[in-house]
Amino acid sequence: MKLRAAVIRGPLLRDVCGVFATLSKTCTMRFDPDGVQIHSIVNQGALQLWAETIPAHKLFSAYVCMSNADSNAISFEINVDLLYKAFIKMGTEALESDMTLRLSKEHQTAYFSVSFDVNPWGEAAKVTQKLPLQLIRDSSRDSEPTLPNADIYFSLPDPVASLHRLVDRYKFLSSYVTLSASKDGRLMLSVDDESENITGVKVSSTWENVKIMHDPEQGDNGDGQFSVRVPTKDFGTVLQAVSLGSKVVLGIIDRQVLMLLLRLGDETDGVTFTYYLSNHDE
Repeated sequence: MKLRAAVIRGPLLRDVCGVFATLSKTCTMRFDPDGVQIHSIVNQGALQLWAETIPAHKLFSAYVCMSNADSNAISFEINVDLLYKAFIKMGTEALESDMTLRLSKEHQTAYFSVSFDVNPWGEAAKVTQKLPLQLIRDSSRDSEPTLPNADIYFSLPDPVASLHRLVDRYKFLSSYVTLSASKDGRLMLSVDDESENITGVKVSSTWENVKIMHDPEQGDNGDGQFSVRVPTKDFGTVLQAVSLGSKVVLGIIDRQVLMLLLRLGDETDGVTFTYYLSNHDE
């Protein structure tokens, strides 16, 4: 098993890890000859985050990935929070210098080693940070959800910060929030007030003229309303990452899944992330 990569876009790798660090302390990284794929699954799969595979040529100038697996894939679980903090401490200048990634092993413990150049007193020096990891022998253990096209796609209402604050307040009222959207541009968030043992009381907020995104593969499925009920805390966690993206779109598969697509960077050199929140029936 061998993994060694000379990184040419350290800031992009840092920012990708930053998105995952907002969701969970750990993530799964999968390297193969084609590139890198990162994902995180929390709450027994009720909330998942998947980044599209980043082609090797977008991240590395030199790249070797070899293993005993048929696909030459190497998968491992790592503390992405520590990895992101390590990238932050390096600073942008170090991230843009000659940085290398590799797997190493010491005393039966596997490490993800990040090496970079520093020049504090006019003399070049190389610094290496090692983070322990847990190798995953079955690289196909996890798979991204395969779902039909959403019934409706829409942009988040502006300002997004106000929506995040609203959901944050809803956490004190109910464990679940229902999102309902219709193709006439109406979006509603509602919860059943569970505080003080109150029953039968609903609290809701409504936005009009929300931008509906047209998907030609959707076809014409009417002007009905589509809803999904998800954990309030998880939805609030997802909204924390919205400010990191240049483009955000939500999709609802009626009473099945809420998807949030986040684009980091531009259309050419950026990365798309997809959050999946499973529906919870009442």
